Amino acid sequence: MSNYLQVKIDNELSTPHQLAYEVKAAMRNLFPMFAVSYIDYKNQKLVANQTTKAIAIGRSSTSNILEFYHPSTKSIIAFAVYIFDE
Repeated sequence: MSNYLQVKIDNELSTPHQLAYEVKAAMRNLFPMFAVSYIDYKNQKLVANQTTKAIAIGRSSTSNILEFYHPSTKSIIAFAVYIFDE
């Protein structure tokens, strides 16, 4: 949510997201950065006993899905189906 908080720059209100990307942030696109998430690394079906932990790190540059850091393989992977650990 810190990318959505307004800051004042040159007497104009803006957000860090808007300054970086030159577009306003949509609330539906925000997610908890570095949150632990559960993904199915093998076949992308979310079954409770077949998931693995990953860390949400950002959005994919080629599509509107999240990218995750997978600690076991030390790689960055993109998934559209995930569950955040609460």
